[in-house]
Amino acid sequence: MIEVNSKAEKIEIIKETFLPLIGKRISHFDTAQLKMEMGEWDDWFDLPIRLFFDANEIVSIAWSHFETLFISSDSSLNFPIDDAQVRWVKNNVSFLLPVINEAIQSVMIGRGELSFDGQDVEIWTRLVVQLETGWFEIYNRLDENAFVFHSEKPEGVFEFVC
Repeated sequence: MIEVNSKAEKIEIIKETFLPLIGKRISHFDTAQLKMEMGEWDDWFDLPIRLFFDANEIVSIAWSHFETLFISSDSSLNFPIDDAQVRWVKNNVSFLLPVINEAIQSVMIGRGELSFDGQDVEIWTRLVVQLETGWFEIYNRLDENAFVFHSEKPEGVFEFVC
């Protein structure tokens, strides 16, 4: 996976990754689960969400640390999982099911909200994919991925990428 931190680097890698996918449909997505001590499986959103497309293309996206974006066109991971027992589950996040069979229209990067000592801090920690019927957002929730499907364009400051 490629690791990027600056806004310019994020824009460049997002464009490189998503431009060939404009107009293509998301066939499904996978998210990771971690086996807990009691033997139960629990969602592990520290690892990438993997988007799959009809032409067997894949994009893996993960936010980590303060504002680091990890992205790749394969199934690589953003950190080694060592001895952890992980499984990948298809279409496991029910509120994201509307993204399936949707074609990508465009992609934007969005500014996150953060202040330190009363001062706004400029961070770009939102990746928003415009689909035919809504917007799929993958954002940084303090060192892990968070997701939302918006039926209307989300509010915020965005920069068009592709």
